[in-house]
Amino acid sequence: MNEPAPSAAPAVATSRKGTIVVVVEDHFVQTPEGVFSTYALPYAYWQHYLEIFKEVRPLARVARSEVREASWVRADGPGVRFLPLPEFRGMRQVLRYLPGNLPRMRRCLRAGDYFLLMGGNVSALAWLWLKAQRVPYARAVIGHEREAVAIMPDIQRFGIAKLMALISHWMGHVQVRGACCANYWSRQLRAAYPPPARTPNFIIPEIELGGEVMVGPRAAEEFVAEPLHLVSVGRMNPEKGYCVLLAALKQLNDAGERRWTVEIIGP
Repeated sequence: MNEPAPSAAPAVATSRKGTIVVVVEDHFVQTPEGVFSTYALPYAYWQHYLEIFKEVRPLARVARSEVREASWVRADGPGVRFLPLPEFRGMRQVLRYLPGNLPRMRRCLRAGDYFLLMGGNVSALAWLWLKAQRVPYARAVIGHEREAVAIMPDIQRFGIAKLMALISHWMGHVQVRGACCANYWSRQLRAAYPPPARTPNFIIPEIELGGEVMVGPRAAEEFVAEPLHLVSVGRMNPEKGYCVLLAALKQLNDAGERRWTVEIIGP
């Protein structure tokens, strides 16, 4: 059954600005029906941008498929049109597609009036062109750059995990320092990637938690007499660090501490 196209963008004042290009690290899939998200950033995510801008152009890696899986969610729609890059994963494919992606990136960036970098490999390519052409951009800091890079399988295989983690961390600093404004998901991230003194910056986490999950602090003593049930939510990708979680649980198990269970929720 074909999924209907997302509903029209919300009605807003006619004073909305031009087109914003949002450069994201997430992966999407193009089908004959449209662009779909396999785990995050559906059409509803982009709608809050349409309250300010006339159009949103997500710049991301987009694979192609003639069919779609039932779990995929429509990502494009009225006011949201993707600027697709070929699908690539890992260091080898980054280098393989680099000669073609650099000019392709330049053409994509001509489609926007405003630019927001969300971090990662795709943002690094976009930043090179924006910096070379002296085009202003905003930078969102949603996590530590070095953590995602250090555990990528290709980088670990080549033995350059620490080096690439340092480079990614440095690139995050450079991009924030050159941004016209910066948004952080936490105070800790702002401390890790501090903006220049006169750069407008904001702490706006894009995570909404209901009141039922917000509880008061609990002391360690409260967990002594009861089993510990751990829940981790996130996609099953190497950069999410589940290997670290499992290694820690193995240490507990080897030490004789077995009063725990773990539940991992994600595609």
